[in-house]
Amino acid sequence: MSHQHIRRTDSQQTLSADTRSADTLDVEYAAPEVAVVAAIAAVEGVDITAVDPRLHETFDTDALRLLAVHHGTEWTFAFDVDDHSIAVHGDGTVVVDDTAFSNAFVA
Repeated sequence: MSHQHIRRTDSQQTLSADTRSADTLDVEYAAPEVAVVAAIAAVEGVDITAVDPRLHETFDTDALRLLAVHHGTEWTFAFDVDDHSIAVHGDGTVVVDDTAFSNAFVA
């Protein structure tokens, strides 16, 4: 079971201090849910095709896409998938566990 929450902020927000790196993915994805899958694959050290294809069933991809239309605004969509804590930020950053991938998607 996944847990999701959406937080909209009114002031500039930075990633938590315990985020260990600011990596980039090889490709900037147009769809934020694909960026999430790519970030999970990068953290697990596997090819994107090795990530469970039913991953999209564990979080509300429609809500994430609606938020992504507001790319560049301040919002956070956070949820848990399997053993990973994931946060997607309005600036295009995807955080999986402690690893942040900046500019992972554009809307």
